Amino acid sequence: MPDNKKHHYVPQFILRNFAVEGSNRKAVAVADLKAKRFHDMAPIRQQCAKDYLYGKEPEMEKLLGEAEGLAARVIHEAITNHVLPEEGTKEWFEFLSFMAIQR
Repeated sequence: MPDNKKHHYVPQFILRNFAVEGSNRKAVAVADLKAKRFHDMAPIRQQCAKDYLYGKEPEMEKLLGEAEGLAARVIHEAITNHVLPEEGTKEWFEFLSFMAIQR
């Protein structure tokens, strides 16, 4: 398994919802407050990430990826339909679990 040292504290699937038009969902606009600069097209893969945020062993990153995979579908449907999953459903618990992990 290749060493994936960039760990995102905001999942890329969330950032893709803010993608710049024409970027094929691969870039977002970013305001760099430290440098006092605005970037029209900043690659999503480089945003909201730190090297080895979850450690160098891949287990935690793998578990988070699995949870994100379940939540990504539910969140996409919520954004598309403007409706949260129905309380008590499998989708509702996937959504709540993802929010707890993010917190």
